Amino acid sequence: MDPKTLFSEYRLLAEQARPALSPWAVEDGFGDGWKWMTPDFTDWFVQVIIPRPYKIDQWHTYPGAPWLTKALVEHARGRAWVQGFVEELRQFLYPDAPAAASSAGAS
Repeated sequence: MDPKTLFSEYRLLAEQARPALSPWAVEDGFGDGWKWMTPDFTDWFVQVIIPRPYKIDQWHTYPGAPWLTKALVEHARGRAWVQGFVEELRQFLYPDAPAAASSAGAS
């Protein structure tokens, strides 16, 4: 399923989950987060952040997912798909932000 269809078909679920963003939405810089949601940042995130474990806060940790990076990098359309996903997420989180400079997506 391509990212545009994913966000379209599951929009109701995404809207229901929006309140979970409330703690982050009040953090300094959240309003400008759309500026970082670019294809270049997405590529960096896949290569650097996804595979490594991180402590999120005193209660939560992210174990890292090197297998996900491997799948996204090695799949013929993986890079385009994740860039399209981030573009759709950007539009969902920041509907009033300027349009993305380039449109990435998977078909």
